[in-house]
Amino acid sequence: MTNHWTFVSEDAGTISLHDHRISRVEEAGANLIFAFESGFDVTKDNSLNPTGRHRNTDPAAIILEGWQFIEGAFNRSVEVHYPDGTRRRLPEKPLSKELFLSGAFEVEVLDFDWTPETGAFHLDGDGGIYYDEPDTPDGPVGFVTLDLYVERLLFCWNDLPRDAWFQDWPRQ
Repeated sequence: MTNHWTFVSEDAGTISLHDHRISRVEEAGANLIFAFESGFDVTKDNSLNPTGRHRNTDPAAIILEGWQFIEGAFNRSVEVHYPDGTRRRLPEKPLSKELFLSGAFEVEVLDFDWTPETGAFHLDGDGGIYYDEPDTPDGPVGFVTLDLYVERLLFCWNDLPRDAWFQDWPRQ
């Protein structure tokens, strides 16, 4: 499964998924693959990044070995602020394992966390699968919270062709 990748890292602390889109989710036996068609960011602290700069990968993937679906939800604790000053809490909707694996799941990652000692993997994202609610003044409905159990997490890529979006942040 990892043999077509040049680089495979287990150092989650040196990978930034923020603002990168999971373009496909695929189950492969006991493993789950998150494909990132536009890549993700590898910080200069990753031992497999010899550039000395934070870099963006070419197409990449995360392999979640020995995974189990625990729970998912749309719009958990999401409050929308309307231009007239009113606020409305969006109704939380469940994200089932079947819907998650349906092939329609695409999400822009806002944050993720993995605790190897417990296997707890948590992801917050925006986008996902949209329900029938209209877009809000804050943007489209579809904030996603996902909790999985993962035995091992592998970050895979072949090249680091571009600077990461946050390389020279903040701009001088």
